[in-house]
Amino acid sequence: MSHVMQARQQPDAPPLPAGAGGLPGHAFLFSEPEPLLAMIAAQLGPLLEEQGFEPAMPSPHPQDDACRQYRHAFPNGAHELRLSVAAQGDHLVWKLDVASWFDKIGRVAAYFEYGSTAPDHAAGDEAFVLEQQAWLMDPPPGVELGRGKTYVVRTAGDAGRTVADMALQMKRRLLPILALFKTARGLNVVLNPRPVSSSFYFTGYPGCTRNVLAAYYARDPQLEALCTELLERTSVKALWSERALAEVDKLRRCIAYVRSNPLER
Repeated sequence: MSHVMQARQQPDAPPLPAGAGGLPGHAFLFSEPEPLLAMIAAQLGPLLEEQGFEPAMPSPHPQDDACRQYRHAFPNGAHELRLSVAAQGDHLVWKLDVASWFDKIGRVAAYFEYGSTAPDHAAGDEAFVLEQQAWLMDPPPGVELGRGKTYVVRTAGDAGRTVADMALQMKRRLLPILALFKTARGLNVVLNPRPVSSSFYFTGYPGCTRNVLAAYYARDPQLEALCTELLERTSVKALWSERALAEVDKLRRCIAYVRSNPLER
């Protein structure tokens, strides 16, 4: 991998410990985000390709110094994975975030916000965002995490260990979550554990319109219990900001609809 690493070797550097990802046997200090990103992409790319992901044009983000994006489309929607590297002081940090879309639920959720005049982009705005800090488990000793559970890289050894940990956690944790997204029943499993606040995707009770829709289209027998819980949790208006209250209104319209239009099981 040394041909993609623009790094400067440290004097009298000790050998890397075992399991450093097959990188050169000396400690390196990465000086630029792009070479680290190239190495990460080279290591994780084959795993992503096995799961049907293809390189995609990344959308710019002001906090990223370098990023690569991958997309996997399936009949009901799509996943986008974003690898990003940023410089922070004397080291680099990197992470993998995910945005997912379930088309039918996105369109219906947009309807409850805009009505029949929903703009073309509305359904696309209904992305399920999964940040690394929400799904990444604590890594083994020797792998340093920064704020938001970003991986910290100072040396080639750090790079190898963080990539190895990411590959393992993707296989064991992230990819099984994303596989569930391909059906309404699977999405319901991800969004509506008990309690609903334990979902990886939970961001607050006002934003649970899509949780209700997932349970509705999955014909979850616990749909009514979920609706009752969400109505109770959002009943005190003084607890919510103006923006949250708009989400609560959207949620209540959705609950009224699913109660009035039950699906056959």
